[in-house]
Formats: sequence, C-alpha cells, structure tokens
Amino acid sequence: MAHGHQLTHTKRVYLQWRLRTLHSEDKLFASLGILNKLGRLKKDEKKLPKHDSFNRLDRLAGRIGSRSTNSNPFQIDNYLYRSRLKGKRIKAMKNRQVKLDYRRSPEYADFELILNQFAQSHTNVLFIMPPINAKWAKYTGLSMRMLKQTNRKIKQQLTSQGFNNVLDLTQAGNVNYFMQDTIHLGWRGWLAIDQVVRPFIERQQKSPHYQMKQMYFSKKWQQKIVK
Repeated sequence: MAHGHQLTHTKRVYLQWRLRTLHSEDKLFASLGILNKLGRLKKDEKKLPKHDSFNRLDRLAGRIGSRSTNSNPFQIDNYLYRSRLKGKRIKAMKNRQVKLDYRRSPEYADFELILNQFAQSHTNVLFIMPPINAKWAKYTGLSMRMLKQTNRKIKQQLTSQGFNNVLDLTQAGNVNYFMQDTIHLGWRGWLAIDQVVRPFIERQQKSPHYQMKQMYFSKKWQQKIVK
C-alpha cells in the first residue's frame, strides 16, 4: 500500500474473510469480558463520590494509589511488583535500558499506514501520548532526552497532517500515582484522560481535514531524529 500497489483478488477475499472473523470475535469476547467483570465494577463504583468532582476523585486516586504501591519505591502496583520484578529481577534491571532508542524505527511507516486509513474513512481521532514512570526510567537508565525527541517525532507526524486532537501527557511521569507500573496509566492518569476523553465524546467535533504526506512512509523519516 505504501508503494501504491493494488491488492490481488485472492488477498482481498482473504482479508474480507479475516475481517468478518475478527468482528465476530470482538463481539463475543467484548461481551464476555464485561459480564465477567460486572461484579467487580459494581463493587468499585461504590467507592466513587456521589457527585462528580475532579478534586474529590483526585484525592481518592491518590489514596488508592498510595495504598496499592506501598511495597516499592517506584510506585508500581504491589501485585505487579511482587509477581514480575521483586528480588533478582529488579536488580537485573538497574541501568538495563541505557541503550534503548525509539527514535529510529520502521514502525513510523506502520503508524503512517494507520493514519492513512483514518484519513480515508474521515475518522476523527483523539490521540493520547502517555508518559513513562519517571522513577523507573531513572533506575533503568532510560534516556529522557531520547524520549522527548521520540515524542516530538510522533507529534510532528500527527499535527503536520491535520491530526490535531493530541493529549500530550508525556511530562506527567513524575506525578505521584499517575502510573500504575512502568508504562501503563494508573489512578491519576486515567482521571486526567477522562477530563479530555469525556468532552471529546460528548460534544460535536469539527470534521477533520487531513493532508497526508507520502514522506512519512520513507526510510529517511524512519531514521530521522527530530530535535
């Protein structure tokens, strides 16, 4: 697709069959997942204040986060820490990520393929750029400079083509209980997202006007560092 080649008839028939199969699986497992968690959802719902208030919810998120991460200095969920990191495994991660670099990758072209599909279907998208747990990044030696440049590159690829609904949370990695583990959002993180996702869904949004650029499929872009 990146080179403008047409799919063969055989491939198109196969993909249409695969799409029908995946849609059926989505319907089945989505409903099962909700039913299995319904009891837990109702139980947790009782913890919420009767009236929606950011300050109340933020204080509640802080209390739950503090209680849920009190076994380690990284504010990682207690269960995840015990089951995946405690003991020798945590020691092995010291400065383990010093050489990690996300700035150069063929995945930027994969990302562009998804953006092209959104553009073709005129889908209005809200992109969320989450942070990385800053305490964990410091321990593992993950370069914050590299992460900032990675985020700039992703954001440029979005906004330069008209994808302007971007919630950038990449600077919140130091906020207490914003993260649940090393890279996944936690109690305060989900609350922050809710403040933006809710109005995006509830209010009528302007029709998007995308200007797609072929350069984002190029190897030059895949290897470029945006400073």
